[in-house]
Amino acid sequence: MSLSPFRYKIVLLSYDNGTATGFSKMFGSWLKLSSDLMAANWEAQRVITLRLAKLSKGGEAANKEARQMVSEKVAASVEAAMNLSSGGTVESVVKRYRSIMRANTRRLSREEK
Repeated sequence: MSLSPFRYKIVLLSYDNGTATGFSKMFGSWLKLSSDLMAANWEAQRVITLRLAKLSKGGEAANKEARQMVSEKVAASVEAAMNLSSGGTVESVVKRYRSIMRANTRRLSREEK
């Protein structure tokens, strides 16, 4: 089980007559993106740690992991560019990157045992 410090949601209490004000909506979306980016950074560090451990062992498994890592990074950057150029949001790109990082963490954690 991964212990991430970013599992808690922050609730903004800036309301005017029961509806969120324009400023709190803007601040809320910025705050959500910032916390998602911090969580992505945390998850990326975990993947880097697991990959470095695997690569340091050497052999065919390390060679395969290095090739897979490069191909995943190229594919992810192309996917992000296509998403953004077709009207996607930065939030959707971060969400997709985080799902890829979680999958890599699960895969590398299983292989480590």
